[in-house]
Amino acid sequence: MKTRLFIRRVVTALPISLVLFTYNAGSGLASDDFIRQIADGRAWVFKGENGRNGRLTLNPDGSGKMKAGFMSMSTKWRPAPGGFCMEARMMGNRCVELGQSNNGFIAYQSGKVAFTLSR
Repeated sequence: MKTRLFIRRVVTALPISLVLFTYNAGSGLASDDFIRQIADGRAWVFKGENGRNGRLTLNPDGSGKMKAGFMSMSTKWRPAPGGFCMEARMMGNRCVELGQSNNGFIAYQSGKVAFTLSR
């Protein structure tokens, strides 16, 4: 009985695991390109949808720093399809898709502009 249940779980989970593995393997090139362009350890000026401005620095190792006014916080980020996800203690987890602009990038969340990055 336990063996059947185990086999059923493996057979069910295997296709899902293969899809996830294939998806991650295919996104490697985009991730490398993203790291070179965005996560170079240099500060970006961000302008939020709420009118707030600040600086965002993303490092190639997945760490980062955000400064807005007198507040400064450490962040963690990871590449995501078409953009990145960033996590900070005070703002939680936020994923955005990126589009190119004249002097940087536009970050979209749910199809709306979330913030811009420029240098």
